Amino acid sequence: MSIQVADIVFVVDASKSMGPCFDKLRRNLETLMTTMRQARFRPRLGLLTHAAGVSASGPVYDHQFIGGEGHEMMVKLYQHGGQNTRPDDFFTEDPKRFINALSSVKPQGNEDMLLALDIALDFPFGPPAKSRRAVALFTDEPAEDGIDEGKSLEKINALIEKIQTRRIQLFLVTPESRGYEVLSEADKCEWEEVDGGDGLAGFDFKQLLSDMGKSISVATLQSTREKDWQRALFGQDRWSTDRSADDATRHVVLSTGESTTLNTSSGPITNIAVKLKWTKAIDLDLHAFYLTKDGKEHHVSFSNLDAGHGIRLDQDSGVGNTAGANEENLTVQSLNNIDRVLFVTNIYGREHSSDRFANYDGKIQFTTNHGDVIEVPLQAQQKGNWCVLSLLNNSNQNTPSVKSVNKVVNVDPNIHDY
Repeated sequence: MSIQVADIVFVVDASKSMGPCFDKLRRNLETLMTTMRQARFRPRLGLLTHAAGVSASGPVYDHQFIGGEGHEMMVKLYQHGGQNTRPDDFFTEDPKRFINALSSVKPQGNEDMLLALDIALDFPFGPPAKSRRAVALFTDEPAEDGIDEGKSLEKINALIEKIQTRRIQLFLVTPESRGYEVLSEADKCEWEEVDGGDGLAGFDFKQLLSDMGKSISVATLQSTREKDWQRALFGQDRWSTDRSADDATRHVVLSTGESTTLNTSSGPITNIAVKLKWTKAIDLDLHAFYLTKDGKEHHVSFSNLDAGHGIRLDQDSGVGNTAGANEENLTVQSLNNIDRVLFVTNIYGREHSSDRFANYDGKIQFTTNHGDVIEVPLQAQQKGNWCVLSLLNNSNQNTPSVKSVNKVVNVDPNIHDY
């Protein structure tokens, strides 16, 4: 028997919770390679990790491929209808190259996995008469969740048609979801249901990758020419550069009520830069109400720039209701003695504002010494004098977190209420 080619693309949810999946996929990849080689196949591995966030201009997507990341790779995939796409930019026979690309990704943000699947379906697979084709999708969130709140579900039937037209064998590892249940109706699709929200921590990757290899190796080659298919069902072939994340936009954006854990895997956090930014003509002031481990309360503001414990405010901005690039900065130098910090903005010189906080084009941004960048937009729709923006919770020093609160109050906030 001659050696045959198998093109296998891994589509991996790279949102914040998916660290366990990344680790297990790296550790067990050789199981798939061994199974395929024993069946006299030459596997070519493709990769697409996918995370999503929002910016002032709309959704932002963070993509990692074998050959690179972001907008440059999207151009390589879609320019000139994909006619000049180089397979080596998207596939590799070297498992170390695959693992290195996967290891370069830091899980963060949100997801939109049906969009990610569509991008993978447009990869430059080998001809169906000479190679097996497979896509394996891994996520711990239902298709109905994610950054677009389920709007991608409108494309499921078109995705199924595309999968079948391209003769791709689909493997799904996802939680229970009506969307994925419908998607699993594609010909020869194999669906493994898992627990949601835990990054597939309890899933048996070794067994899955072994079974995948066996299933792909017995699939039937197609001798007829591939029919035309519809590329870029979500319009990603027309994306501008601001739709793809770069170093400036690769960060977590929290909607009201959402929270995220800060990275401490490289050691304790020794610096958090906290920045309040707004453009509208109003004088916002940044305040920090905080609780130390001994149970005492403290308050940092423009009238008391440093209350001790390594928390300090730099300046007062927007004085006189000045419009433009207003910015106030606060530094948290250490969390060692800090239990919780409530970050609040107050409108100077008014008892109540005639406008909603959400209309001030404002946000608070946290940047840690470990590279976490977390943004909390000013989203409160109520009118008032104070807006509690976010809570930095260090009550458990092993898992410090930031939460978007966006709550309007008309008296000094009480940190014990949050």
